[in-house]
Amino acid sequence: MKLKVEGYPDLVRDIHTNAVININESKADRARARAQAARQQSEDIEEMKQDLHELKALLQQLLDR
Repeated sequence: MKLKVEGYPDLVRDIHTNAVININESKADRARARAQAARQQSEDIEEMKQDLHELKALLQQLLDR
């Protein structure tokens, strides 16, 4: 059974799991897309950090010669 969340017409609460569920599919899809984009951006930044670290190490090797 699901109960409406007061003040939020698109949300319901599952009484068995206490989970809040978005019943508006388009808004839920957009939220999932935003979350995926944020994860991808974070992964890209981490990859760039690793690349920069490798470049710095290579430059240091060149300077040490």
